[in-house]
Amino acid sequence: MQFRPFAAQWFEVVVPRTDADDTMEALARHAEVQFEWEGDPEAPAPLDPLRQPLARYLQLAEGYGRFWPAPAYPKRCCDLPLETEARIALNRIEHWLEMARPNLDQYEALRQEQAELEAWRPILASLAGSEVDLGRLARAGPALVGLCLTLPGGVDPPVKGRTLTLAVNSGDRQILLALAPEAERERLARATQALG
Repeated sequence: MQFRPFAAQWFEVVVPRTDADDTMEALARHAEVQFEWEGDPEAPAPLDPLRQPLARYLQLAEGYGRFWPAPAYPKRCCDLPLETEARIALNRIEHWLEMARPNLDQYEALRQEQAELEAWRPILASLAGSEVDLGRLARAGPALVGLCLTLPGGVDPPVKGRTLTLAVNSGDRQILLALAPEAERERLARATQALG
């Protein structure tokens, strides 16, 4: 016995075997139908051939579905079995992915760059009108390095005595601009990440 969050309304549809695939597709378009196999448990279910293509489709949809157009449901050509059409459709999606891969990679790189630039917005807003020269901080070296550490509010910064810091007010985060020995860079990065 299965538990369902909503009351189920059971119905049977009797159609010729040649129309079974089209009937299931027409019902599935409403996204409110659950199919259950009531036949011989030892016999292969009619949808078994679709398990592998469907699993691959769901895997691709999880990563790339946001780039796809809304699904369209044209009348299916009845010349091919449903599993054959499913594999053809899956091959089209995988071909699209292969062709789109350079654009998708560029899109992800730009999204990451945008997120990194957005992280600077509160810092730059807080520094507006101050006398801090970020250009000079960025050019510190070779013995010193300029850093920007973003930490959760209320935690002690992981800085030691040889590091100069300037706290920047940024809501629920604390932001520190730091001038530290180059040798401290990796330790500070790991400690900051450990603090979240």
